[in-house]
Amino acid sequence: MPEMPKKTESIQVRVTPETKEKAREVFERNGLTISAAVTMFIHQALLVDGLPFRTDESDSGQERKLRSN
Repeated sequence: MPEMPKKTESIQVRVTPETKEKAREVFERNGLTISAAVTMFIHQALLVDGLPFRTDESDSGQERKLRSN
């Protein structure tokens, strides 16, 4: 007997159109849809029991960009 599909829930998030488009481009470059990226974020947060990234200012994305140049 085939396994029944797991039930899913929908999450709605509000962002500006510009933010959505930039995020879509970033995720697409990594082979992901926005939905897949959000799902990965949630699963990773559950795995580490917290945010799956550092939130202190010293590790901000902007500073990483500056260091890599």
